[in-house]
Amino acid sequence: MNRAILISLLALALTIPHAEAAEFESHAELAKSAEMTSHAENAEPQSNVPAECFWYTGEPDYQWHPLSSADSARVLKRLAALDDWPPAPGYRPDVGVCEVRRILRVVRATGATNDYSFSMYGNADDCFKNCQSDPAGTVRLVPEPVRRELVRLREAWDREIEAARTDRILDASSTVRYERFSEEDGDGETHAVSKSDGDEILDLLKDWRLFEDCRPKPAPGEPAPCVLPAPPTLVLTCFRTDGSSVEIEFFRYVDRKTRKPVLDVLPPSFSWQRHIPADSARALLAKFDAWEAADRAAFLAVPLPRTYVFRSTFWDGGTLSGVAKLFYGDGNKWRVVWEANKEAVPNPDYVLSGTPLVIPALPSP
Repeated sequence: MNRAILISLLALALTIPHAEAAEFESHAELAKSAEMTSHAENAEPQSNVPAECFWYTGEPDYQWHPLSSADSARVLKRLAALDDWPPAPGYRPDVGVCEVRRILRVVRATGATNDYSFSMYGNADDCFKNCQSDPAGTVRLVPEPVRRELVRLREAWDREIEAARTDRILDASSTVRYERFSEEDGDGETHAVSKSDGDEILDLLKDWRLFEDCRPKPAPGEPAPCVLPAPPTLVLTCFRTDGSSVEIEFFRYVDRKTRKPVLDVLPPSFSWQRHIPADSARALLAKFDAWEAADRAAFLAVPLPRTYVFRSTFWDGGTLSGVAKLFYGDGNKWRVVWEANKEAVPNPDYVLSGTPLVIPALPSP
């Protein structure tokens, strides 16, 4: 029998995918600004029937994780009162329907399986409208005390899952080789990383639990700011013994207050970037700088004339002056580059990224 069941409260954080959840300090905070609903498919609480509960994480691993017997008992006790929860007023299944990211599965001893999806919904102006609709069921509001308990449980479950997955990602013994790519490099190439260098990087990240979360923290009562993530400075791809691969992203920038370089890391198991402590960051930045210098030297070893694809990167500075400085060591020689590429670059002040440029050799003095 289809019956609406649980959730938006839980879904606060549960329904928000990896990138979206990063814009909120916590799912609990988000819950304050939206009504939460619960929904279940073919669900009868049947609290008197022994059951096992599983937590579906959604992205990024799409796996079911078993809950402890104590947590399962707590959840089942709450679900037993489902019929007492009030119907959700003004619920509109046609507004903001999206894929549910978190699901609670209850497997009975009888073999029956019930899935409870956790969702939230808001008005038409809400940028984060997430809901579940069931034409044959009733969507109910989760009582506030239950919502708070479910949010606490959900956060604990997700922390445990994040920790286990991050430890697996950073296990060098399960990685057979590494590659790196940087959008800031001018060559646009993927480079192999030695096993020893890759293992050393993972070792510097092993204390990730101590890294500070970079999630924006709004003032009390204020909504979280909308932050558009910048492209990573470097992406390290780890190829695993089981044939899979994971990408670990690094973000380098200068702190506005201290004016010192900062390095953040974002494995796929994190919901937001984390600051790497200063000592580990210095070691990593030194390695990244050495790679960049070697890449640049090899790139510039090709004799002129040659073709260069303008990428508006750290190497070329996004200007013809930067291109001239890269190849000639003198930005004032930009006219040499422009004269050789006037047909492709009519305006020397505006060069499209991806434009192939002919880099002529300088005339002999």
